[in-house]
Amino acid sequence: ADEMLLRLQQVRDDISQLSSGQETLHIGIPSMFSQLVMPDILQAFAKEYPAISPSTRSGFSTDIAQWLKNRQVQVAFIRGAFSDANYDSYPISVDPICLISDQKILMEQLPTLPRIVYKTDPQLQEKLTLWWHSRFPGKKMVTGMEVGDSQTCIHLVEQGGGYALIPFYVLSEQARQKLWIVPLADGSGAPVLRQTCLVYPKGAMAASVRLFVEFIKEYFAPAEPPPDAVLI
Repeated sequence: ADEMLLRLQQVRDDISQLSSGQETLHIGIPSMFSQLVMPDILQAFAKEYPAISPSTRSGFSTDIAQWLKNRQVQVAFIRGAFSDANYDSYPISVDPICLISDQKILMEQLPTLPRIVYKTDPQLQEKLTLWWHSRFPGKKMVTGMEVGDSQTCIHLVEQGGGYALIPFYVLSEQARQKLWIVPLADGSGAPVLRQTCLVYPKGAMAASVRLFVEFIKEYFAPAEPPPDAVLI
């Protein structure tokens, strides 16, 4: 209870600091997360704190991590692994990486079928390559097509162009109804998951950053992966 009172007092203090004028908050956000998840969050935050103007910059998580370290953004959402002694993180979501196809296929068939590859975060692509080699040792992946983004990839899968390996959260409700979807697992059956965290500086923060961090912590319950999960 004492901790909650202290946090409420800090929020009041931060709001009073902002009363003198508008302040810009620079936020790094993964591209698809920015499109699919963030609009409602940013709208709600702007409504609650009209004195703060969010300014977003989107890209791959590997780029966003560098922007954060270079102080080009003040706070960031990062998917996948991130470790830096100068930053804290708060897990907001965990979603499976899935095999998707327009028809039922077995995992064992993948080395003989064309995969549609889309441009994604280099870290995720590297981890998927490692997963492939551990799941199908000595077997090469057949690349059917390479496209620029996940949504084009999904449309091509729906049209029968091949299968794809893709995070579940980027699939629309319509795609989830139409497609054959199987969550990936490693050789021992552990789920292959990708975590999204809010990453922010340790220690002293600007009032706008602190208010945003508190807002996100109230918006999302902490999302911890199962203990046996493989995080990529």
